[in-house]
Amino acid sequence: MSLIFLGNDCITRRIPGSGVFSSAPPGSIMMEETPETVGVDIIRIKLVNDMITVLDYTPEQLQAIEDKSADDAILLKIGKVLFNHENRIRALEGKAPITVNQFKSAILNL
Repeated sequence: MSLIFLGNDCITRRIPGSGVFSSAPPGSIMMEETPETVGVDIIRIKLVNDMITVLDYTPEQLQAIEDKSADDAILLKIGKVLFNHENRIRALEGKAPITVNQFKSAILNL
């Protein structure tokens, strides 16, 4: 099995023959799983100095990570809704739609 990292974070395991992530997503690194990482939650697997490392977290830290991940998922959905609404309003005003990158830039510049 392979681990796929984006930055220093493990984002998924690639199971050979599954068809999922047959190649690594752009900007990511694929590395072979080590015996220490087998069965470990990917939240705890990181790249430290280009070495696969399993971090020890307290239950409170793991809960905070999971809560942040859930919050990020909600924010992503809210962003998609706002993007669609912006383009619907622009269409009603007779304006050209904006791209995702234009929308992200506008949000970051608020």
